[in-house]
Amino acid sequence: MKANQTTVFRAAVIALLALFPTTVTEAADAFWTTNYEAAIRKADHEKKDLLLNFTGSDWCVWCVRLDREVFSRNGYRRAAGKQFVHVKLDFPRNLGLIKQETRLQNESLRKIFDPKGYPTIVLADAQGRPYAETGYKAGGPEVYLKHLDELQGIRQQRDLLFHEAGRLAGIRKARKLGEALATVGERLSSKHYQSTRSEIKSLDPRDQYGWQNQFRKVEESGDESARIRRIMTESRMRAGDEKEILTRIDRELETGFQDPRNRAMAMFAKARLLLHNGRGKEARAITETLSDQLESFQGTMRDQMLRLHAWAMCATGDVEAGFGLLQQVADQQANPHWKSMNLGRMAKIKADFGDREGAISAFEQAIQVAPNNRIKAAYREELSRLTDARAKAPRLINRRGQREAPVISGAPLGNPTPDETLTQYLERARKQFETLDKNGDGVLSLEEQGTDQRK
Repeated sequence: MKANQTTVFRAAVIALLALFPTTVTEAADAFWTTNYEAAIRKADHEKKDLLLNFTGSDWCVWCVRLDREVFSRNGYRRAAGKQFVHVKLDFPRNLGLIKQETRLQNESLRKIFDPKGYPTIVLADAQGRPYAETGYKAGGPEVYLKHLDELQGIRQQRDLLFHEAGRLAGIRKARKLGEALATVGERLSSKHYQSTRSEIKSLDPRDQYGWQNQFRKVEESGDESARIRRIMTESRMRAGDEKEILTRIDRELETGFQDPRNRAMAMFAKARLLLHNGRGKEARAITETLSDQLESFQGTMRDQMLRLHAWAMCATGDVEAGFGLLQQVADQQANPHWKSMNLGRMAKIKADFGDREGAISAFEQAIQVAPNNRIKAAYREELSRLTDARAKAPRLINRRGQREAPVISGAPLGNPTPDETLTQYLERARKQFETLDKNGDGVLSLEEQGTDQRK
């Protein structure tokens, strides 16, 4: 019996590993530095620019894909290494993956550069002044290198205008400085070129060229935009103390937002975090409110809110209605990229709530409509993990007398708790499975599950 139980548990471990979020520690890579100050010194000494990679190594799919498709390729490294000092600023959910001093440095830089999402690639000069932002771009090393060359052209144009301004005085200099700031865009100039903006104000006190009025408008809108970006990023990353993140979101909601859409997005972030913490009823109360505000949103944000509401419905017992809403969201999206993404999200939620066959079907649909081979490959990988887990998992007897794979997120194995590691969860699952499997046959009957067959 013991040998049989051990075999069954090994199969369960394989299945659980496929379904449970895991992390992988990256080996040391000399191409990247994690020390920002050292990178500044190196860039200044070697006359190179900085490439700052704001990434989430253990949770961000697009970050991993960018590294795999571009940054890890020898062709990219040979060419880009001549132009940039590469700095990796990692924000993993598993805080043990990076040193505490690195984590504190990265958090400080996150506040300074305020990335809009992950991955965010910031290009900066050797003094640390950013001149461009980008992210994932399909096409491999050649396409990405060409893209970086185009972005470096922004810095060259900026520097040319700064040089020309240095030969001028008064209002003519103010105009040329304003043109230089315009090359990097309002978002970057408002945060990182304050001394230049102050000089423009002093040179053109009557605001003849309108730069001061433009700066004022950006500042008024920028603070609220930065607040909502920070909220959305923290709730998505779920790194650190999630209770503290929820507290910060509540404080921001109490402070208030002038734009009602920003308030709705903050509520969305809170509901998402509540669902990750198993607080489905509280999350659903929020998503019900948000569903009445959908007319303010269009496109992908509307889809995200509807998907979140469907997730909350599933988490509070309305599984069929939640699945129906997910299908509706997928059917209404015409864009192949976003349609495939909606189907992929639907597949993951169905898998979480026990409809493994429905999840497999949704992944197959996502593969069919995905607009390119890279997205298709990602969904095939997800599908493969799901089908492998279905084949290798221990079996339960359902109410129709048929064998089926156990629902990891439901009875009898139970959910992993927020403070529980994968190893602890697997050990608890092993003990519970052995206790329930009284016959030692690797199958939990209805009686062994403690399920009332009369239901």
